[in-house]
Amino acid sequence: MNDRQVQCFLEASRTLNFTKAAENLCLPQQALSRYIASLEAELDTKLFIRKNTRHIFLSENGKIYFDLLQRFEVEFENTRRMVNVSKPQKLVFGYNTGWDLSFMLPQIIKKCKEKKPNLEISIKCMGFSELIHALCNHKLDAILTIADYPEYYPELVREPVTLIRRIVMYSSLLASPKDVHSPADFFDRKFFIIDDVCVRRMMKKIESYFEPYHFVPQFQTGDNLETIIANVENGLGVTMMDEWGHNILAHPSIHYVEMDSYHPVSFVWHRSTKNADIFMLRDSFRAFCQPQDLSSGEIVRE
Repeated sequence: MNDRQVQCFLEASRTLNFTKAAENLCLPQQALSRYIASLEAELDTKLFIRKNTRHIFLSENGKIYFDLLQRFEVEFENTRRMVNVSKPQKLVFGYNTGWDLSFMLPQIIKKCKEKKPNLEISIKCMGFSELIHALCNHKLDAILTIADYPEYYPELVREPVTLIRRIVMYSSLLASPKDVHSPADFFDRKFFIIDDVCVRRMMKKIESYFEPYHFVPQFQTGDNLETIIANVENGLGVTMMDEWGHNILAHPSIHYVEMDSYHPVSFVWHRSTKNADIFMLRDSFRAFCQPQDLSSGEIVRE
């Protein structure tokens, strides 16, 4: 006995019409008749009394099997729904390498799991371009990243979440903190940036961040964040980062000076996503973050 045999038998029992039952199941009538005939042969009994394909009746044994299989169908569907409800739902979330979100992410995940206990959230950290690539290829469900990076990808949806202050990071091997008062103090130093397509597209925009300090940075590219940090740690230049790089800034020889501008941060997902849990995660991020005027790029002070 297989699912198709049972499905044909139950539909024919309800309609008492092989032609109508076949139409409802989108099957040729001959195919439905073969399924029922094979079921009768397997059970070694006649399930229907046939006058013709349009006038049939359940036999006494057919009525017994109909009651049994109809109950089985209902119980099976209820069990399937129960299993699917209790089945862990997965969400793969990514954010930028170098960010330390431990000050808020555990609380956000906790809030999500309070609303949906069977939700499993896994985390992946990648570089800017890798995040976008993974999201476009559906290897991540959602990401948190600097808002500028996804703007060249129309298949991605981004919503502003918060603002984080830009900083210039340097090593005490390059300058003493007591001698650094402004990003302008690094006008003659190399500014290391990651060499990827997103950054190259944004070069003019990055230069504009330093216009208030009346200089254009001397940029030098590095393959990845680790390379950038290694150059800064060894006093070979500086880099622009943000205040979420807590782990990096905790290094005793690393220091930073604040800029008078902010990185807008966006929650981003693919336009074709079918995972509704990303919106719960997005709303949890927005609820946690400090109220801000995201359109003007300024923190709202309460």
